[in-house]
Amino acid sequence: MRRVSFVPAWAALVFLAGCGTDRSTGGGGFGGETISGRVLDGSGRPVPGAALRARLSSSLDGRSLLETAADDSGRYALTGLPVASLRIEVSGRFGADSVQALVDRDPGRPVGDIVALSAASRRIRIVNGTGVPVAATLQAYGLGAVASTDDSGVALLSGWPTSDIWTRVSPRDGNAAFDLFVPAKATGDLVAATGWLVDDFEGASTKTRLGILIGGGWWYAVAAGTITDTGAANVTSEVFGNGYDTTQAHGGRASLHAKLAFSPTNSSRYGLVGFHFGVVDGASVDLSGMDSLVLWLEGNGPVRVDLIAKEQGVKRIYAKSVTPGTGWTRVALVPTDFAPVDGGTNWANASAQALYLQFSVYSDTEFWLDDIRIFAKSLP
Repeated sequence: MRRVSFVPAWAALVFLAGCGTDRSTGGGGFGGETISGRVLDGSGRPVPGAALRARLSSSLDGRSLLETAADDSGRYALTGLPVASLRIEVSGRFGADSVQALVDRDPGRPVGDIVALSAASRRIRIVNGTGVPVAATLQAYGLGAVASTDDSGVALLSGWPTSDIWTRVSPRDGNAAFDLFVPAKATGDLVAATGWLVDDFEGASTKTRLGILIGGGWWYAVAAGTITDTGAANVTSEVFGNGYDTTQAHGGRASLHAKLAFSPTNSSRYGLVGFHFGVVDGASVDLSGMDSLVLWLEGNGPVRVDLIAKEQGVKRIYAKSVTPGTGWTRVALVPTDFAPVDGGTNWANASAQALYLQFSVYSDTEFWLDDIRIFAKSLP
């Protein structure tokens, strides 16, 4: 077991609330949620007959879970959506122009009007860390689109929406496949890198893998309001489960297992696992170069992913709630996903003084966590 330390009471904050999504009684064989709105072009004009296709965000399958089409006034409704993170592909025509959009949708959240913009091909080149071209096949997560590079690493992303897209890259030389983040406005060279491994929970070190590089990275756990509580915030075996689970892992030998059960009579309840980036508790690192945070999650939830940092000398929490799947689910978060929950402005203003990464829950929850990576332009 790794060293356990406590965090202050400000960690016990409520989840970001979802709102405004209609519930359908039709069900459609899924979770029964309905989202609706209009498909508009860049000038705010309706796009009649636009096609909408919903897929799991973590899926590489080109087949969609649900499909519909906008009516003559651009209005659409997708009914019977599963309780899962989805990507909704939108395509249509306005006059002579093809228009496209790709929308991320979390359970319980509305989508509303969707702006579809003129389709434009993007030309990228994939290179490794030393600038050598990588010839490979690219598959887009949550889109099902496939593209191939030539021998010089160049790929033309024709028909791909102008959106941030995670891809699975399979090199043709037989090297291991890896994930690559393709920003919406990406052109030119994209460096193929595996990202900084925060932890895969397979090492014997008391630090995270990232912590070995930067000197910090101690894991901690804290809970209050659990069934076994005696009053004060406590850390028990139930937070870490049986420690690091060697029977349940994603692509390796172990994962982190967190399980919490809360007392229904205690209104002040929360639990979290996390680690601090710095050499000592309270020391910060510079995460302003972070492109994305990627991890694998399984269990039930929701689980709130928290980045805590100092903004103008004050500790602020930036968070994104995610819902684990019954199987391992890949979660990819970009900096703009992290919204302030306690008075901060935005993550970009605080990222240079990052303190902690936490996984927080506020109701009975059991989840497994594995293969956490930070993709960044520079080491924290």
